[in-house]
Amino acid sequence: MAAILARGAVPIVFGGDDAVPIPVVRAYEERGPIVVVQIDQHLDFTDEVDGVREGYSSPMRRLSEMPWVERIVQIGLHGTGSGRVADVEAAQAAGNLLIAERQVHEEGVETVLDRMPEGASYFITLDFDGLDPAICPAVSHPEPGGLSFAEAVGLLRGLATKGTVVGMDLVEFVPEHDL
Repeated sequence: MAAILARGAVPIVFGGDDAVPIPVVRAYEERGPIVVVQIDQHLDFTDEVDGVREGYSSPMRRLSEMPWVERIVQIGLHGTGSGRVADVEAAQAAGNLLIAERQVHEEGVETVLDRMPEGASYFITLDFDGLDPAICPAVSHPEPGGLSFAEAVGLLRGLATKGTVVGMDLVEFVPEHDL
């Protein structure tokens, strides 16, 4: 990642599980501040799972600890087990902006984009289970709901207009689950 960034490229990382954003965003240490925008059904703010602190279910907590990450905006939250009460409280205490899937549907993409900082450097992490399984069924934990294709594209276009997209990852795609 450091070599890719040093060449001036905008990395798009495809594949892997929820742990991928941790090492990817670490490479931005000298390129901050950045705003991380997560599209996901889950909060991913657990401190550790079975002693593992840099893995599944913990990437947003680890990113919140990186000084060059100015803000984390989590969009599309709707999954059961998306976070224990203590995890939600910790995410809010860290300054994360939590936007539920229902808010995107009811308030619209423009309202969500209005809450994004103008002129920021955005790193986008898109967990495919944040999308409606009607358009993206090949995920590890498909659950009803999620952002529509139009909403997701609207968010991506809006972020590119509002600031600079400095990188992106797309994770949790499971081809064996594809219909």
